[in-house]
Amino acid sequence: AKSAAAAAASAVKDDDEGFGDVHTGCLLDAGQMLAEAQELAGPRLDRDHADEHAMEVLLDRLKYTLDQFQEQPHMLDPVLDRLLGDCLARFKLGPDIPDTLLAGNAHCMHLVLKTRGYKSSARRMPHEASDLVLILDLLDRRSGKLTDHTLCCLLLWLSTVVLIPFDLARFDAAAESVGRAPEATVAGRIDSLAREFACRGGMQQEAACFLLARFYTRPGASLAEFAAWSIERLDSWPLESYADTYKHCGLLRSLGLLCKLGRREDLLPHAGPLLSCALRHCQRLARHTEGLLNKLRAKLIQRLGAIFLRQRLAAWRYKRGHRSLVANLAPNQPSAAAATDKDEEEQEELEDDFEVAPEVETVLDHLLGALSNRDSIVRWSAAKGIGRVAGRLPLGLADQVVDALLSKFNRLESYETWHGACLATAELSRRGLLLPDRLPAVLASVKESLVYDERSGESNHGSNVRDAACYVLWSFARAYHPVVLQPHVVSIATALVVTSLFDREINVRRAAAAAFQEHVGRQGNFPNGIEIVTNCDYFAVGNRSHAFTRLSLFVAGFGVTYLRPMLAHLVEHKLGHWDPALRELAAEAFGSLVPLDAEHCLGSHLPQLVASAQGLDLCLRHGAVLALAHSLYALGDAGLEASGKIEPSLADGVLNLISVLSNAGYMRGLAGELIRRACCTLVERLCRARPFPAFLDDCLRHREATVQEAAAEALMPFLDGEPVDVRLVEKYCTEALSASQESHRAGHCSALGQLPSSYYRHQSASGSSAEQAALLDRVLDCLADCSSCSSARTAVDTRTWAYARRAALRALVSACLSFASASASSPAAATDAEDKQLLGVFDRAARCLLAGLTDYTVDQRGDVGSLTREAALCGIADLVCLSGPRIANRVSPGLAEDLFCGLVQQAAEKIDRMRRVAGESLRRTVAALPERLAPAALRQMLAGLPAAEASGGDGDGAAASFNWANPSDAFPALAPLLGSVPNARFRYALLTGLVVSVGGLTESTERAASDALLTVVADCAQSEPGFPLEVLRLHARLLEERARQDRLTVPAMRSLTCLLRDAFISERLLLADEVDAQRLLDNVVTLVKAEVAGCTNWRKLLIAQDTLTAALQFPPPDRALKPLMLHLGHKYPVVRRNAASKLYEAVLLFDSVVPVETVDEVSSLLLETVWEEALEKVRPVRNRLCELLHLPVPTVKAGAAASAS
Repeated sequence: AKSAAAAAASAVKDDDEGFGDVHTGCLLDAGQMLAEAQELAGPRLDRDHADEHAMEVLLDRLKYTLDQFQEQPHMLDPVLDRLLGDCLARFKLGPDIPDTLLAGNAHCMHLVLKTRGYKSSARRMPHEASDLVLILDLLDRRSGKLTDHTLCCLLLWLSTVVLIPFDLARFDAAAESVGRAPEATVAGRIDSLAREFACRGGMQQEAACFLLARFYTRPGASLAEFAAWSIERLDSWPLESYADTYKHCGLLRSLGLLCKLGRREDLLPHAGPLLSCALRHCQRLARHTEGLLNKLRAKLIQRLGAIFLRQRLAAWRYKRGHRSLVANLAPNQPSAAAATDKDEEEQEELEDDFEVAPEVETVLDHLLGALSNRDSIVRWSAAKGIGRVAGRLPLGLADQVVDALLSKFNRLESYETWHGACLATAELSRRGLLLPDRLPAVLASVKESLVYDERSGESNHGSNVRDAACYVLWSFARAYHPVVLQPHVVSIATALVVTSLFDREINVRRAAAAAFQEHVGRQGNFPNGIEIVTNCDYFAVGNRSHAFTRLSLFVAGFGVTYLRPMLAHLVEHKLGHWDPALRELAAEAFGSLVPLDAEHCLGSHLPQLVASAQGLDLCLRHGAVLALAHSLYALGDAGLEASGKIEPSLADGVLNLISVLSNAGYMRGLAGELIRRACCTLVERLCRARPFPAFLDDCLRHREATVQEAAAEALMPFLDGEPVDVRLVEKYCTEALSASQESHRAGHCSALGQLPSSYYRHQSASGSSAEQAALLDRVLDCLADCSSCSSARTAVDTRTWAYARRAALRALVSACLSFASASASSPAAATDAEDKQLLGVFDRAARCLLAGLTDYTVDQRGDVGSLTREAALCGIADLVCLSGPRIANRVSPGLAEDLFCGLVQQAAEKIDRMRRVAGESLRRTVAALPERLAPAALRQMLAGLPAAEASGGDGDGAAASFNWANPSDAFPALAPLLGSVPNARFRYALLTGLVVSVGGLTESTERAASDALLTVVADCAQSEPGFPLEVLRLHARLLEERARQDRLTVPAMRSLTCLLRDAFISERLLLADEVDAQRLLDNVVTLVKAEVAGCTNWRKLLIAQDTLTAALQFPPPDRALKPLMLHLGHKYPVVRRNAASKLYEAVLLFDSVVPVETVDEVSSLLLETVWEEALEKVRPVRNRLCELLHLPVPTVKAGAAASAS
């Protein structure tokens, strides 16, 4: 759908103009760009046309330059003659022009035509008689070599030259002199070329149609023959392929342009047959829904209808009189709606002599039907056609057209009909054909269109209708005098303001804002118009949340003129909207507006919402509950709740609403999830008025996490200020530990995390300090047990309950912070005993969070353990930062070391989201802890990062230069810590994370991590020669400690392969101490061999083969050849084939692998053997290879032989 601004711009242009779409440009320096365009299309083109690459660069630059003028193409006019002249001068070279220059020249000219429009450009083309034969010769002799751009430009130039005021027969002699057959006349050649290209697809079709129309508007042209030929073709041509569609479109376009450019007296004899043909065409091809075909047919019919009517300006039309904005706003301006007596007499005289052909009714009927077409371009064309035809009708018939349009605004019609009717109404208004006495009925239909929204399955229709309605109101601002619109000012203003603030679609909000601005500027009588336009402009209403919550409050400040329509619109149209997000925004906006007109809302809207909350409509029920929650909360903040203004019946209806909804069954099923969340919000607002424990308990067990979180959040205001209920805490702990479903445990853990700080405050009325400490221990024990993967309190396997563990960790952090808050407010908070207890709670929670970092649970949903790890990462940062300096300064070095190791490992792993969270948590933790606890290199690295990383690197612009989620940012920053931090545990943790990333499946992550690791190994080896060996030892340690854990051992083998293949590291290993290097390599090969012993995962076996092959370059090769020989006899063919391939590559690359005397035979056996064959055939070959390599022949165990067979 067109926006109001775009529709307004295109309303004053004929939609035939231009070959391409109009794009918004940015004119920075028009003079410089115009000069550059002349340079590119002039000397640069002559110089570079033979260089294909240079031509591509030139055309791209010229396209970019001209695109800057798309918004204001008239700025090309000062150089348009020069641009077109240079291009056409090259065409005049005739047969001597090179093919490359011809194609490049046409491309440049087409870019100019596309930007300025072909009609404006055609008027500036030279039309010398001598050019006629030249153009025809170019089209004839080189037709097979001409590009579409060349054809388009030549045909458009020919359409200008063909207007020369000479008989074309005079040029036949010139054609014969160059070898043309006598029977091939110039006129015939033009006609045949134009018809040929008009029936083809491509950009040249439009130019050919324009040529055809101009050719047959020449005096003496055989218009009757062309009309008969066109009718015969349209009646007989099939429509079964795209080529057939191009034919029909070309002929319809040609006829439409002919009816536009030709004289009425010449066309009138043929209008009847052409109209009958067009209607037959419509009936014969009714099943084809091609939008362009329907548009061109509608355009032809409307122009034929205009031919049946005399061209005139309707004397009865509304004449505003002044188009100047200053004159329009001048005071004491007489209304232009009243015509003079002389005008009335002329109008009556004209209408008495006016006869309307019967075909006009047929034309109008077709155009009114086209307003319901499925394609917007057809509806838009039909709307303009109705305006053209109605402008030539007498008043009585034009009034019937308006009646027909108004009849289309009913709910039985489709959304396409509403959209087309709005476009036609705007067109009539723009042309002055909608008289002021029709405004009340039209405004009623337009206001209904502003709220039109039709739901259809999973989608909705209506945004284009609302946008077109804004266009109608925009046209009213230009069409009518302020005196005429004065009775409707408030109605129009409130409708546009409400739409610009509360519509779902951004284009509709902006269209309404543009229409409101137009009225403020041209009418000058909108209430508070300047203030509203200043703040609620085109850009401000672009943010939907900002428009709903902020701008609505600003507009409501101007009084009930806008406030009450806004409230009514929210209640009637937005609280029951199909989009849940919009209902939530509408409820929030309604709640913020209610205190501004509390008495009216309490007496009207709130009782209506209570009734709607109990209705059958799910959407309205959900929106009404949310609106009640927000509005009553706002009324309470305003002090109206305690002032007695809320009627008892209204209060009882709200307080009993949850029980009513529950008894009616509205809390069950998928729909019940929405209602439960809304009711939790309501409970949170009303918790001080009436308890809702049963409802909250039910929601805590719900399967949806959003419902559980809403219930838990409602729990804190419910419990805060009340006596400590130990039994309630014990109940939640028991149900969390003994839960048989994950959702039950997650909900009760969330509830434990929302206990207010009063539950941990000492010396309270509820009990002694010991009881309070026991309560805290009970909560921490429960949450710690629920956050563990090995919980033994329930018979159900809880290892995959990642959501419950996430909830437990979040609740654990929340409980610790609540305890810290309670301790800070306690009179004894400064005692050492209190600090010691607080430090113990901190240490206990930190250990649980560190355990959460090791949760790598995987199920059918994927890496669900990442939810637990993410919660643990955020919890560590929150715990350290929010506990205060009292705790941070007393953290033990061992705990701090554990925290840094866990955080840096997660920051180096392969999941982008986890790196982003871990990096931010690491930054916050290092900043909160004392400097003595954090490694100096780590602190310096974090201090050197840009400030943008504090927001996760999600910002835009130049400032956001570092992003933890970006592998190319994160790994180069972390990897140097391997060498700069001497702590062995820190190095091991960091390397573990890097290894996981190097062995990942994502290419960008694997490449960035491996590059960073190899770079840091090479850099550190300069100052620490044994560093490469140390990195390999850490890999070996990882393989040994995490044996048979594929999550780590498979990436470790991939990382080892990457290191051993690196030229620098392999050179260092060869130069290192022989005993240490040999011992290390023996250990690595032994660990890899043990890792895949008995393995049935063929992918893991292939990865191990890569590592073993990389180790072959280090003498002696026997250590790696022995396990590879076993793989050559493996039961899986893919393993045997890959082992042979890897060995063959190693034989070619490394000289020491195979003795020189056996290289040829070993290579032949590896290359020529079909390793996918049966084991009985390939194992003898393997045994022969062992003999050639002087290796013991593997023996097959009895059990293995039986399984292989």
